[in-house]
Amino acid sequence: MRGTPKGRSGPGGLEGAVKTIKTAILKSRYLAARKANAEMLKLYFNVGAYVSAHSRAGTWGTGAIEAISERLSLELPGLRGFSPVNIKNMRIFYERWGKCPNRQPAVGDSKIDVDAVPQIRQLATDDLNESDLAAFFCVGFTQHMAILYGCTSVPERWYYIRQTALAFWSVEELKPLLAGSQRLLEESVAVDPVRSRRAGVGRPGRRKPH
Repeated sequence: MRGTPKGRSGPGGLEGAVKTIKTAILKSRYLAARKANAEMLKLYFNVGAYVSAHSRAGTWGTGAIEAISERLSLELPGLRGFSPVNIKNMRIFYERWGKCPNRQPAVGDSKIDVDAVPQIRQLATDDLNESDLAAFFCVGFTQHMAILYGCTSVPERWYYIRQTALAFWSVEELKPLLAGSQRLLEESVAVDPVRSRRAGVGRPGRRKPH
């Protein structure tokens, strides 16, 4: 029977070594997950741009998105995230966040540039900083869609994106907060009224993206 290794319990001992390695593992997992999420958001944004250009122009017939989803599932067994509903959500994601929503990709373009970095729409009175963009790409697609369905104004969306990134809110935690958004926004104005006025935060509304 193998005995228990002996060693000091301090930073240079076994306990310290386990703690150091564990921290490195968790940090690596977090960075990998964050990078994977950012790549997924880029993919969904660019697919959304492609779908928007073709479906909104009327070049695709009725049921095209459903047919595309079915074909993708057949050609890529085990593929997740490309149901008809989710593909339509990708279109909404692009149309609501595209920096130039009226300048869509050409309908004749048969390629999707998966490496293209999304040009995110900024606040009217304040450019986005590095931490804002980092927060945007840290938030999961499901949370992004909950925010888009639950918020009307761009400043309100950014409020929830920043808070979701900071607090690691799940969708289950986020939805009740969106329902009580007026109270949360009033608190944010009380904490930082100058930034809130610059961002144009007002009374939130509700409108389903289309």
